[in-house]
Formats: sequence, structure tokens, C-alpha cells
Amino acid sequence: MHRRWLGELVFAHPAQHLTVEEMRQRIERAEALCDRLKAAILDLVPQWSLAPVVQAIQALRGVSLLVAAVFVAEVGCFGRFASPCERRDDPAWRDHQDRQYVGANLPGRGGLDLSFSGPLRPGHPRPAREAAGTDP
Repeated sequence: MHRRWLGELVFAHPAQHLTVEEMRQRIERAEALCDRLKAAILDLVPQWSLAPVVQAIQALRGVSLLVAAVFVAEVGCFGRFASPCERRDDPAWRDHQDRQYVGANLPGRGGLDLSFSGPLRPGHPRPAREAAGTDP
């Protein structure tokens, strides 16, 4: 519908029409390129050594074959990440887990602290109402 509207536009100068038509053709070429790349990826995934990983990721709700393939290509080998069982022995991981469950009870958590009277950023003065002593 939008493309039809663009095609129906009438311009005062022929150069304007030429510009819009050129941009419309560029968009069509870009879409064709994307379609060719998607088709190539979908054809190559079954032959890939990480195809089983792609299928496992694809088992998640809403993950298409293309999204799973791009995700696996970006991450690479998942074996470089420690498994949860290996991480349980890591003191940093245990500390993270402890904070995750008691995070709401840590000191310093709560509402906004509006009593701060320092500069907003280093090198910037305080707001005028604070400088004048009219801060509530």
C-alpha cells in the first residue's frame, strides 16, 4: 500500500520524481538481496557442523531457523562457556547467586534519594534553585 502511494505521488520537478523512483528501486534490490541471503542460510544450515545446536535453539518458542542460525553463528562453540554444574564451585558465582536472592534486602536499595546536593556531573554547577537556597 505504501509503495502504491509512493508510485502515485506527483512532483513539481522531474528530478524529485527521479530521486523517489531511484530510492524505490534501491529498496527493491536490498530486499531481493536479503531474500537471497536468507535462502542461502536456510540451504546451508543442514550441512553445518552446528546444525544440531541450531535445531536445539529452534526448539525455543518463537525462534525461527534463520534466527537460530544467526544466533549460533554469533556465539560459535557453546563449549567455551562453563556449565551450571561447573559454575557452582566458582566463589564469584556463589556470591552472585546470594545477591540475586537477597538483593531487595541489601543496604542502599530502596526509593530515590532526593537529598543529594552535589553537582549533577563533574564540572557542572548545581541547579539555580539550589544555588539560591530555595531548594525544598
